[in-house]
Amino acid sequence: MPPFATLEVRGKSVTFAAVARIGDQAVLARYVDRSAAASEAEVAGYDKAMAELLQKAGRLPAYPGWTGSVAAAGAAAGNVHALADPQALCVLVVAIRAGYPERLVRPLLQELAEKVRATESAERLSEA
Repeated sequence: MPPFATLEVRGKSVTFAAVARIGDQAVLARYVDRSAAASEAEVAGYDKAMAELLQKAGRLPAYPGWTGSVAAAGAAAGNVHALADPQALCVLVVAIRAGYPERLVRPLLQELAEKVRATESAERLSEA
């Protein structure tokens, strides 16, 4: 079962979620809530913010539990947040609409990381 299939969308505050490998910045899975995302320009803003976070994670390099956040560009309202998984193999990314409590973002990302790990092995994530 894909990790996003069971991700609670929390009142349509999460409009975008993705899993990307840190090493080569390959996007392994991507979810867009088309009913909440207003336009292709908004989705493009999320993609651009995710790319910026992936570049930061790759330059550091990201360590287990690393977090980052950037404002979504263009028509996208809200922030895009990232968390490196416990092995610093992948970065989990979510776009949160304005008004979603910031204190709940990290637990949401940790929940997503747990679902990805329960679904896929580190070996498979490395090969995907």
